[in-house]
Amino acid sequence: MNLTYKKPFRINIQNLSLNLLEKCALNKLKFGFYGLKTMSTSFIVFNQLELVRIKISRSLKKFGHFFFKIYIRVFLTISRTKKPQLTRMGKGSGPIKGWEGIILKGDIYLEINSYLPIPIIKTLSMKAVSKLPFITVFVWKI
Repeated sequence: MNLTYKKPFRINIQNLSLNLLEKCALNKLKFGFYGLKTMSTSFIVFNQLELVRIKISRSLKKFGHFFFKIYIRVFLTISRTKKPQLTRMGKGSGPIKGWEGIILKGDIYLEINSYLPIPIIKTLSMKAVSKLPFITVFVWKI
């Protein structure tokens, strides 16, 4: 599949059926004790996911906790292309600039496996999430 000449296809994320939401069970914690859950439907870019992962891992290490694991449960499937500047119209789309994925309402997109208390992990993760373009809620296993 030649991704350079791929036609741009954007999914209307508001009209997705509820059956699709039920099939992919991203609304429950699977791997970690704590998770970050979205409260709105949005697109997420690789840089945003990486920013959250780095912020959480650095803050946990600063706190003196080195035995933790971060699970990212979003798969980036949509490629974004961009033509270079000063190029004329036509001749297909440009090279791939980056990847992005869809996050639906209620999805858990990041999980943390750690043995720190709930209030500490909650404050650290909410500081990391403040730059994201969607509303996020902190969840945990009982």
